[in-house]
Amino acid sequence: GAGYSLIIFTDRELNSLYPVLDTRNGTFLTNISLFFGFAIAKAVTLEFEPAVLFTSSSKSISTNTGVTHFSSNDTIAYSSNIGMFAIPLGINARFFPFFNMTKSFARLFFIGAGGGMIWVKEDYDNYYSDDPNLFIGGYYNYGGRSETTSQWAPMFRAMIGFTGTGGQFGFGGEIRYNIIPLKEEAHSPFRTRVATNFNSVDINLRFYFSL
Repeated sequence: GAGYSLIIFTDRELNSLYPVLDTRNGTFLTNISLFFGFAIAKAVTLEFEPAVLFTSSSKSISTNTGVTHFSSNDTIAYSSNIGMFAIPLGINARFFPFFNMTKSFARLFFIGAGGGMIWVKEDYDNYYSDDPNLFIGGYYNYGGRSETTSQWAPMFRAMIGFTGTGGQFGFGGEIRYNIIPLKEEAHSPFRTRVATNFNSVDINLRFYFSL
């Protein structure tokens, strides 16, 4: 099957930089997933779920990195043309506690958990300066060096939702909470190196088919 998710980061700075909908440029924080699953018991399913997560930000940000970069005093990074790309790879298990209530909608309800790894990459154009007044009104137009950072991180999740009524085609929905600790890097201008986590609340719509 396939799914589409609305993702809300719980870290305040990540949520501000990468909102679900960036009203300035009309872009969405997009997460598209595929999943391949099967039943391992009457009330338990197991699935493998790769996904892609990507967005860009219309915002420009400034960061006092605390260290110099290309001259004796340029400790402030002015960042623009910001983008983020991630590949989550997860294995999920779902339990249907009311599976034997065959005539009730409750049989479609599930709780679940999963884990895996995620690769997260950010791209910024960074301009380093010692002038604290370049960043005015939230915009910055001085260009800069194209720089990137990436990392692998563990991923854990809990979920609750419902699945379709059966048949060859169906749909379902769920709410997830993802726990993703990040590797911090001192003196970095990148938000995924400053934030301690990539945690999020996801609202997922899933379409599936059976063979």
